[in-house]
Amino acid sequence: MRARSWILVAIVAGLAVPGRGGEDQVRTDSVEAAVATLRQAPRFALGGIGFAGVVSEEEKALRLLLTQPGAERLFDRLLQTATPEGQLYALLGCEQVATSVRFEAAATTCRRGLAGKKVSRASGCFLFEKPATEVIDAIVDGGIRISRGLGEREASAGKPDLEDTFDSASDRE
Repeated sequence: MRARSWILVAIVAGLAVPGRGGEDQVRTDSVEAAVATLRQAPRFALGGIGFAGVVSEEEKALRLLLTQPGAERLFDRLLQTATPEGQLYALLGCEQVATSVRFEAAATTCRRGLAGKKVSRASGCFLFEKPATEVIDAIVDGGIRISRGLGEREASAGKPDLEDTFDSASDRE
């Protein structure tokens, strides 16, 4: 009886060891949650937003997807299935991980699909609508970009980890 107890303890202990099995499922779940967040994105916002200047859940999701081995495939999927704002995040992600030819093709597809549409845009404490094609052009021209070099800790310490060079006065028009 005692030997069986030890075997049972050894089996249970082996299943409870961190990094065994469950870690991959958590990673997959968090990637799928990030995809879902961008698929349903209600606004396009980078950097600190709102009174407290917090980073949006959508930007956090974008940053998570940028670290994934299959990021380009994930962004391609979002370009087909996401809200217009989510498609802008996907295009920004493509700019980082895709070849220049693939990125230009994605931008062209976005321009066609979002022509004539407005998107909800947040910058600081302001929420406004912009023509989607203006935001696409800003991403393509480098006026909106996200760097992968700094993490949230550096950003929260006051160092910018992305650039959004829209003229703030024209954004609020």
